[in-house]
Amino acid sequence: KQWYQRRVRAGKSDWNALFEPSEFFHQYKHYIVVQASAANTKEHLEWIGLVESKIRHLVANLERTPHLDLVHINSHSYSHVNKEQHPLMTQWLIGLSIAKPDSQSSQSAKINLD
Repeated sequence: KQWYQRRVRAGKSDWNALFEPSEFFHQYKHYIVVQASAANTKEHLEWIGLVESKIRHLVANLERTPHLDLVHINSHSYSHVNKEQHPLMTQWLIGLSIAKPDSQSSQSAKINLD
């Protein structure tokens, strides 16, 4: 969302781009996958709500990380590929664009998610 706002303000895009289909899986080289699973449907629904809330906090914290240019959560959640073995599992993907190191700085980028 912030990426679109920056592009619109810079005159490189318009607001219609926000509503175009995403090429999420082709846009990023690095991803974080968050998985939530539960033993029954009621717990799974409760767990999904909690995890989605925490993902928003995670994204907000990652956006303040100087070594990341962009943090983008995919607006869709996914079931596990093997639904028979993992019927109550939901996955979310967060795309990361890592900042290129400053040529004047010799610091290496270390991102700690602890």
